[in-house]
Amino acid sequence: MNLDPKAPIGVFDSGLGGISVLKRLVEQMPEEDYIFFGDRKNAPYGNKQAKEVLRLTEQAYELFRERGCKAMVIACNTATGVAADALRSRHSGFPILAIEPAVKPAAEAFPGGKILLMATPLAMKTERIRSLARRFQKRAEIQLLPCPGLVELIETGHLSDEALKAKLKELFWGLETPDGVVLGCTHFPHVAPAIREYFGENVPLFDGGEGVARHTETVLKNAGLKKESNEKGTVEFIFSKGDEKTLSLAKKLLS
Repeated sequence: MNLDPKAPIGVFDSGLGGISVLKRLVEQMPEEDYIFFGDRKNAPYGNKQAKEVLRLTEQAYELFRERGCKAMVIACNTATGVAADALRSRHSGFPILAIEPAVKPAAEAFPGGKILLMATPLAMKTERIRSLARRFQKRAEIQLLPCPGLVELIETGHLSDEALKAKLKELFWGLETPDGVVLGCTHFPHVAPAIREYFGENVPLFDGGEGVARHTETVLKNAGLKKESNEKGTVEFIFSKGDEKTLSLAKKLLS
């Protein structure tokens, strides 16, 4: 498979959440060009059947290939859990990177402590998430928390208002304060300040964006696909459903 080092990197999410990963990628590799595709027409993925999520993720792959991308980053924890392994198997030779909840660094930071793992309902059902939690259960107590409705609020711009705070209060009601919180959905870093406000500044938040950005750079270097340039690259946004308001919010989240 002939891939061009100067080609863009495709970044995929069900909506706006993956922009938190895109932001990390741009920070790690500012010279690269990016195409971000948010499938807002079919969002949220967290409430869908796994078969449907696999089909939609395959469609995103095809879009990136049509646009000549040299790699795909699945910036959606739900799509990662359902589709990443299947796509890699089907499309060997094309770099497909995927986000993973930062359970390992959280467990290592608080051995024997309590770690709260937040994710979408469907992501919580995937074997990828459950096996990740089991793998580190001996190092720390991993508590799984499905978060229905939170993605929808973030997608509609509720990033710090009373509607968001009410939803977080509903989700966290009755929980003991954890030692650390893993943001297992790429939407959740966008509301990190509100989550910190609820648990307090002493409870650190962990997300996988920085890790996948570093890994993407390593994979591209090893494959000879790293773009060599001193100029800042470009970012193009594509949405399956959206308007100028959507684009404005996307740029705000990236800034």
